[in-house]
Amino acid sequence: MRSTSVSACLPIVCRGSFNLTAEALGSSRRALWGSAAQIREDLGRYAEASVTQIFLEPNFQPGGAELARVLAQMEALAP
Repeated sequence: MRSTSVSACLPIVCRGSFNLTAEALGSSRRALWGSAAQIREDLGRYAEASVTQIFLEPNFQPGGAELARVLAQMEALAP
């Protein structure tokens, strides 16, 4: 019998709140919170854990999800 991973059969979708900061945060930071480089590293770890899609949820950021700010953050995090 051939063994396949769950992610090969089913998509794994995750939703995470994020907070993009101008400066890198320390080692005790939350996942998806920090500089663009830190958030990209976190996204890489999610991919390594077989997450196939992740939705970055802006609604729970400090200061709320003001549209212009969220769009700028999305542009900064784009590949």
